Amino acid sequence: MLPGNVRTEGLGEPGEGHLRRMTAPTLLGRLGETVDIAHAVGFLASDEAAFITGRTLTVDGGRTGPESLDALAPAGGDPSLSTTAPA
Repeated sequence: MLPGNVRTEGLGEPGEGHLRRMTAPTLLGRLGETVDIAHAVGFLASDEAAFITGRTLTVDGGRTGPESLDALAPAGGDPSLSTTAPA
């Protein structure tokens, strides 16, 4: 399990500016909650995940996801994946 930024008692009150800096890079725009991690652990411990082995599950609200669809385009670019207006 590889959790992202999660709101816990140890975090305390980070202040609005710090909270914005922690959530800005996530696609969901929020901190994780301990229950988010618990749900992922519960899934991995369930029969539904019985065939999953040797994997790290990242639970980070999209922090490690692509910053835009442009990041998914292969080198040289694929216009169908671009989110920017054509020149």
